Amino acid sequence: MGVKAGEIFTVRDLLHGLMLPSGNDAALVLAESVSGNVNDFVTLMNSKLKELNINNTHFTNPHGYHDNNHYSTPSDMANLFKYCLQNETFKQLICTLEYELKPTNLTTESRMLRNTSRISDPKYTEIYYEYIFGGKTGYTDEANGTYVGYASKDE
Repeated sequence: MGVKAGEIFTVRDLLHGLMLPSGNDAALVLAESVSGNVNDFVTLMNSKLKELNINNTHFTNPHGYHDNNHYSTPSDMANLFKYCLQNETFKQLICTLEYELKPTNLTTESRMLRNTSRISDPKYTEIYYEYIFGGKTGYTDEANGTYVGYASKDE
């Protein structure tokens, strides 16, 4: 996302920065804002997994960088994604293709954030899938490309 130390954003800006370009910096700022520090936020994340009965996932950070103790399964990610779809803000975020960050206290020009999910962007005709509602991409060298999404056709 390009967060600068001391830069002021709205939570909505940070959520777009997290979800569209996979801004790991936005993930850290949001985690610290919610819990005061990253470790306490990760504890909250793992507690939520237990509450949701998602048992083959363990988080060590809020952004998904590789760690041997940070893992999940496709089934768990699908169940977590299904839970997240109950939140209207989340649903709006995953189908947003572009979002303009207005100038901030430290940046004089607007910045455009773009969704990394090409399957839901009609500009990418070779991979676009018209029934995709939205989703979230991920990438690490160890996991390669990952994707969780939601599509619907004829209900």
